[in-house]
Amino acid sequence: MSPRGTRISINILFIAVILSIGLNAYLLFKLVQFQQQATELIQIVGPTLKETISQTNADLADLRESTVEFQARINYDLPLEVEIPFSEEISVPVETNVPIQQDIDTTVTMVIGGVELPMDLTVPVDVEVPLNLDIPVVIDQMVPLSTTIPLDLEVPVAIEIQDTALAENIDQLREVLSSLERSVDQALRQTGN
Repeated sequence: MSPRGTRISINILFIAVILSIGLNAYLLFKLVQFQQQATELIQIVGPTLKETISQTNADLADLRESTVEFQARINYDLPLEVEIPFSEEISVPVETNVPIQQDIDTTVTMVIGGVELPMDLTVPVDVEVPLNLDIPVVIDQMVPLSTTIPLDLEVPVAIEIQDTALAENIDQLREVLSSLERSVDQALRQTGN
């Protein structure tokens, strides 16, 4: 290589080094400027962000312990098919007079002077026989019942959030918010707030 080619190479290398140093200085300046802007942003937004995260976390804790209450409307025809056992003994009082009006044909044997004489007689009967009875009546049956009961109700419903799957999701979200709050707090301490 000639001395002139070496000189050109050294000049090009020198210019490249100067450009590299200048570019590094520019990037370092921009990095410091970005860091200052980020610090200012953290100082401005950080306290409000920390307060918002803390309040949101408290609101989620309240939500986890809350109960959702509402009225559920039920409009349904409930079919009902059952057999109802019915077993009862009932005493039925009977108080009445039973009239008996009848001619009764009979044969009467009379002994007259040692001789037996049969006589055919018709005896008219006209009487009222009083009856005063308690007659037990046993009822032992299966009574079929087939019907439809229309339901038109408003039923109060209360769901405790802590007893649902939502409680686990709230717990996970609160953990994430607590971690974020610690990070914001740490950033504020590093910036002097």
